[in-house]
Amino acid sequence: MTGETHDVGARLRELVVAGDLAALHGHLDSLTGADLTAARRWVAATHDLDGYPWPDDLGDPRDPDHYARAQRMRLARLTTWGRLGAPVAAAKVLAAEGTFLTDEQVRELVPAFTTRDRAWAQAFASAADAVKPSARGAGKVALLLRAVVVAHRLPVPTGRTFHSVWIRELASHANPSRWAKDRSPTLEPLLADPLLPDVVYLQLASGEVGTWTGFGAVLPTLVEKGLIDRGRTLAVALEQLTAGQKPSSQKALAGVLTALELRAEEVPGGLDYLTSVLSSCHGSAAGVVLAVAIDLVDQDAGAVELARVLAPRSEKGLRRSLLAALTPTRLGQRVSSQALLEAIDVLAAGEDVSDRPRYDKARAALGVVPTPEPVDAAPEPLGLWDLTPPRLEEHRPVHPGVPLRDIVKQHMRAKDKSWEQSQATERVLDALARGDLTTAGLVGIAHELTAEGRLSPVRSAVLFESLFLGGAMRLVWPAALATAGLAATGRPRPGLERLLGLLSSYAAEPPRPVRLPSRLVEIASGNTKASREAARLVRLVDAPIDGVEPDEVDLALWDETTERPPQGLAFPPKRDLDSVGRRVSAGWGHHSHQPDTRHRVLRCLALEEIVDLLPVHGVDVVRARLVEDVACPSWPVAEAVALWASGRLDLTTYWRMVEDVETVSGKSHEWRVHHDAYHRWSVRDGLRVDPPVMPAWWSDDDQFLEFLHACEVLLCGERGGQVLSTPDRVDGTLGLDALLDRLSRARTVGPVDLRLALARLRPTSPANAARVPPSVHTDPALTAASGDHEMDAAEMVRAWVGAGGLRCRPGPDAYGLRTFRAESPWSWDSLPALSRRPVPDLPHYRHNDIWRLPGRPDVWLRNGLRVTSSSETLADVGGTLDVPGWRTVLAALATMPPDYTAVDFASLVRLMRQGRLDPAVAAATATAEWDAGATVIGDGVGWEHAFLRGALRGLWPVAVAVVEAGLRRPEPPEEIDALQAVLRRYAHHVPADAVPSWLADA
Repeated sequence: MTGETHDVGARLRELVVAGDLAALHGHLDSLTGADLTAARRWVAATHDLDGYPWPDDLGDPRDPDHYARAQRMRLARLTTWGRLGAPVAAAKVLAAEGTFLTDEQVRELVPAFTTRDRAWAQAFASAADAVKPSARGAGKVALLLRAVVVAHRLPVPTGRTFHSVWIRELASHANPSRWAKDRSPTLEPLLADPLLPDVVYLQLASGEVGTWTGFGAVLPTLVEKGLIDRGRTLAVALEQLTAGQKPSSQKALAGVLTALELRAEEVPGGLDYLTSVLSSCHGSAAGVVLAVAIDLVDQDAGAVELARVLAPRSEKGLRRSLLAALTPTRLGQRVSSQALLEAIDVLAAGEDVSDRPRYDKARAALGVVPTPEPVDAAPEPLGLWDLTPPRLEEHRPVHPGVPLRDIVKQHMRAKDKSWEQSQATERVLDALARGDLTTAGLVGIAHELTAEGRLSPVRSAVLFESLFLGGAMRLVWPAALATAGLAATGRPRPGLERLLGLLSSYAAEPPRPVRLPSRLVEIASGNTKASREAARLVRLVDAPIDGVEPDEVDLALWDETTERPPQGLAFPPKRDLDSVGRRVSAGWGHHSHQPDTRHRVLRCLALEEIVDLLPVHGVDVVRARLVEDVACPSWPVAEAVALWASGRLDLTTYWRMVEDVETVSGKSHEWRVHHDAYHRWSVRDGLRVDPPVMPAWWSDDDQFLEFLHACEVLLCGERGGQVLSTPDRVDGTLGLDALLDRLSRARTVGPVDLRLALARLRPTSPANAARVPPSVHTDPALTAASGDHEMDAAEMVRAWVGAGGLRCRPGPDAYGLRTFRAESPWSWDSLPALSRRPVPDLPHYRHNDIWRLPGRPDVWLRNGLRVTSSSETLADVGGTLDVPGWRTVLAALATMPPDYTAVDFASLVRLMRQGRLDPAVAAATATAEWDAGATVIGDGVGWEHAFLRGALRGLWPVAVAVVEAGLRRPEPPEEIDALQAVLRRYAHHVPADAVPSWLADA
């Protein structure tokens, strides 16, 4: 050994690549002095596991032992970290790599981590206890962490990662799931745990005990065997009930108290402590605590204080439990009758009218005759009506990527999670102050939730009250009245009395009289809780009872806004050799996990720029510059440019990639390469083996075609060819004038490039076929592997334009399933380069809601509107919403709640503003779907949602056309009635000349 880092590192690298742990341990044991220092320096300098091992170390992925060899490399690499690495860095590496390991492999790492000294082990345990590994990696980290703690007799970890794994493993043994291989419960692993008893106490305090709420059931056995102390366990559980743990954990803590049979005299702090617990604990634990607290009541003040704590809580069951104890035969044995009456009055103060008979009965048992209920007096005004909502100095959304409207909707929707109330209130008040949210917007949300059947009057009342007190009462009061009217329509929504009670509480604020929705006046004569609250509201606001509806809030649904289509924008071309390589590798040519058409266009422009630079600077100069600038390529276009710049891309390599790529065991090689974390595997690495093994992205049609097209363009360019397919608009489309201009200047073209140009061609008149210039042929060397075949490109363009381009019509697919047929003058699989990997024009459905834009293999859409894995929509891409798109949109609008969130209403609004919603195509699609026996309209709620979201002007003529198409059928579908009902409800929001006569007469 020389002590030089390079020499030591080279030897370590050899051992890591070999994956022989025994040899590696032997070598590490032999290191001393300068060599040991150099080895530690080498480990610290190679912390990037993503780049290790290099693709050259992988060998041929076809080898049967490929996966096992890769795992041995990973274990050897982690071994060097355990033996030589810093404790914090070793913990982070373990958390990152644990996902890829099995429990047996982690146990092989134990010697590397337990042979270090106690100080290192302590630092490692602290760091590993604090890291946040993946869900799959948490168990591996906890396994190695436990081994280090036990080996060095360290304190039990306190972190959530360790304890979440510990409680899950205990549950799997003590309470096996139905699908477990061994369903026999056992406590043997727990009884043999060397970390007892501290692990139990720390588990209760970790916040993870709620993972298994039945944890308390195993504790009596531990107490009986003397493995834990019963008193300390109860003390920890009681203490943690005030620590604000999640509800499931509080339920588990209450289960501990029940399982260990907590007695009243064992509570430290007595009744005072339990009342503090009851003031904040979750309802799932409150019942157990209340039972003990009742046993501790022995003075008058205690009974009244317990009632004061329970009165504000929302759980009626708790108040009823205490009420049942406030009798002469129970608590009356220990406290005075006066204290019982006072406690009953405290509990009754917050109850609604339906529970008053219970309290009257409790008073009667004490000999007190109930007094008649006094008439409600008008509350004193607080001056809220004249306030204005505050504006925040820093305007930002409640949650990035989530519209404010959706946040408000979540706070008004039943059985839904909400963002933190105070944060949402601040943002809503700010939006009301700025005009971003209006009264009409709030009423529109209430209409949407009513249509879904998910409007929650209780949750709405909480939101409205916070807005009232925040200074927005003048804006929100009409919305609250309208929401109450909607909740009372038909069968009143549960919890309506809470919303009406809120309105009554603030009835003194608005100017009198207040005209209420007629439905609220109607139900005021009933005898339900909501009816009583409605009668109270009518009385407090002096509401007229003449049946006249109040002025309706104008929802402003008929949107006249227009927007320029994306085909009106173009990128300026560039010709800069000094920067084109950086743009290919860093920005323009870089593949994003969320690709969009704009970046695809930039990549196409970069390719065209490289080809245009070839005759100016020469092939060798351009290659030399790109080799420097595209040093670390990633994903298709950059891979193709790097391969060409390195001189490895020639005609032989091109046809080898097209014809000779194999698969193994039914799975492509890229699956193994990718899922073994070898995402550095590139095309150049794949070409080392024969037949080639391609990277993970090769399996995606769009990325495969993008790479193949880039290779063809570069090869054709160096042979003097012309690029045809570069879009001339940012939406990725190509105009006929631009295509004809390029053809007129071309000596030769590539066949894949030509076909892609036709796929991007915007619709044009068949008469323009006569404008196509004289004959231009494809490059024979790129047309067929033999190099003896060419195609007349000009004739292909002429035939495509003359035939009307790509046509998509309903029809069965090859399996007889209902879909669409693409009729193309020239199919993709007619190209020899794509004969083994054909690319369908349309409609190759990946899932029910994803389809390919007709003729555009590089654009996938979801729900007929949104580009897959992207924020881009059809409104950014261009083209009409044709038959496949309308089929997807109609299907989405016909789904049942709560699936309407899957419909991209914002894109529908943009398409409407761009004038791209064609009623005739929508009606034709609906007719084809009815012919096939499919549901087209459903319950009509989806259409109502779209109207309320601002798409009324665009979808109104579409809905009319669909209804008329249905009425013209010999047997009109029954679902037509649902859409007609929606049209009738919203006809008053539409200009009179847009309402058809059959609807106006109805």
